Amino acid sequence: MTGQKPVAIWTGGKLYRSYDQYGKYRLVDKFDTEWTGSELKVGKKTSKTYNNKTTHFYQSHHKTTVGWNGVGTKTNEGVTKEVLVNKKTVPYPEITNLDNNTSMWIPTKANMPVVRTKRKSGLNVTYKKWYIKEYGDPKWDWSQIHVHHEKPLEYGGTNSMSNLFALPKDFHIKEVTPWWRAY
Repeated sequence: MTGQKPVAIWTGGKLYRSYDQYGKYRLVDKFDTEWTGSELKVGKKTSKTYNNKTTHFYQSHHKTTVGWNGVGTKTNEGVTKEVLVNKKTVPYPEITNLDNNTSMWIPTKANMPVVRTKRKSGLNVTYKKWYIKEYGDPKWDWSQIHVHHEKPLEYGGTNSMSNLFALPKDFHIKEVTPWWRAY
């Protein structure tokens, strides 16, 4: 911020959560902070930590108003996109396959029941053949590719090609699998 020093800054936020990405979000936490006079300093920040214990979609609303003597006020407000986070407050990993320009499916429910489906044997070989026929040969080192069930078998996903996504082995092991373990 440049120009005349404000006389007051008010900022606040509200955190909402839902089990359904497109469902009703309910308020779970909020904060308000006001700074005046000598409290106003360059680089002043505020934050609040929310102790998350379950997988949910979260969305935050924020608003900041700045006031000057004889000049009036200016307000900035906004709403974040819905973000799916697991019990460890890790956002769901997003990845796009640059070979065929498809993105990995993101769940729209944060409370899927456990319904175990059995993994089909030979799935990696079947998927590789299907992928090359469908999109052409990407010239990947397939030994470094894992075939990921976008909706995990544990939550009712299937072995159909439409539920499978090619992921780099390290990304699958270090990002996607741990995310689902904390679902």
